[in-house]
Amino acid sequence: MCGKRLNLVIATAFLAALPLFALADTDNEDLEWNRSQFEKWKADPEHYARLRHDLQTFLAMPVERQAQLRELDRVLHEEDSSTYARLRRTMERYNDWLRGLPQGARQKIENAPNAQGKLALIKQMRELEWVDRLPKALREELGKLPADKQPARIAELRKEERAREAEWRFAIRHWEDVTQTRPQMARLKDFPEPVQVFVRDSLYPMLSKAEKDRLDRAEGKWPLYPQTLVELADKHPIELPGPTTGPSRLSELRKDLPPKLVRILEILQTQQIPPAKQLAQADGKWPDYARVVTRIASNRKITLAHQLGPCKPSEFSVAVQQFMQNRLLPALSQEEKQELKDSEGHWPLYPKTLRDLARKHLLQVPGMGLPGPRANWDKYRVQPTASSEALPDVPDHTLTDFMQKDLTPEERSSLPSLSLADPVSREQILQAYFRRNPAALLRIIQADQKKRLANGKGRP
Repeated sequence: MCGKRLNLVIATAFLAALPLFALADTDNEDLEWNRSQFEKWKADPEHYARLRHDLQTFLAMPVERQAQLRELDRVLHEEDSSTYARLRRTMERYNDWLRGLPQGARQKIENAPNAQGKLALIKQMRELEWVDRLPKALREELGKLPADKQPARIAELRKEERAREAEWRFAIRHWEDVTQTRPQMARLKDFPEPVQVFVRDSLYPMLSKAEKDRLDRAEGKWPLYPQTLVELADKHPIELPGPTTGPSRLSELRKDLPPKLVRILEILQTQQIPPAKQLAQADGKWPDYARVVTRIASNRKITLAHQLGPCKPSEFSVAVQQFMQNRLLPALSQEEKQELKDSEGHWPLYPKTLRDLARKHLLQVPGMGLPGPRANWDKYRVQPTASSEALPDVPDHTLTDFMQKDLTPEERSSLPSLSLADPVSREQILQAYFRRNPAALLRIIQADQKKRLANGKGRP
């Protein structure tokens, strides 16, 4: 195995354990988490021996290469959990592909003059591999085309392949529905009452006229109606429990704000300082605009006559009040109940705390997303996407280890599939993992929030 390829293999393995080697800015909470993970790995002699071998290989590398790998790890860990897990999967797939190449092809990639040249060469090789797997008739068709016409035809064939794969994925998820005669969910009234309430009270008010017309036209058509419903719900994620529409401009808030704050907001509209930019970016958006106004008032020590959103149980819908009383509060520890109580009377802190505590205990606040297990709705997604209620992600090796060592036979049999490649199955495995590891869920959620804010991707 050549040196560069070995480095790539070690990089992939080493990144799983690098946090154990305490970077300078690792806080105490992360150190404690690392220690607990280390103790767990020590209990598995085979896994522990592999980590020790990887570490020894890493320490034997030149100092410059060690620094490169540490920098790679630092950059990856600046991303949120979903991005980090996706990039890890990409690295592992690339490593497997590179390892399977003939020596000459691998050497050609490693000798590329720069990153752009290497990427172009990889894309070219992958495309040739894809063409080689086509049926003979299509390969012959491509061979007869002029060279300048081939890329367009290849792109067309790839698009057709993706469409067929999407159709098969959908058919497999709905095999019983497709092969058996049963009533289909083709109208809103066909769905359970909680779904109807969510669409009517939460989703519909956020839709544009064109989106409302599109959903109305899909009524009576299966699977078009549930597919359209899911697509629109994903397009309009709900950030906080409570109403999904509200004041989103100064003109709508003017009469409810102290005159001093109104004058400050008017002045900010003419400036380019950070608060002014945040205000401009949030203009016309709920709850973004009200959240920025609340922060500006707090920073200027201006007391609002009343909060700009619901911040007490009685100010939420009956469904949310019942959820808190019957499902959330019984699941909370005394410390968590106190945390919720301390945030009462403060918006947006109270609904945010309510949302985060519900997520920590794998519960969904009514009105924040399509009711029911996410897997039920994933069946109608061509490509399941993240939403504000989606769980954070973890690398494949973590879930694989969990499935092999932590799941009981009964738990394995309760999961329809143990495939990480299928988005629906992956979501179910993630749920099982976080039910077993609630502290990990809270830790990742909090870390993701910090990273998104640090990267400028969080809400103002």
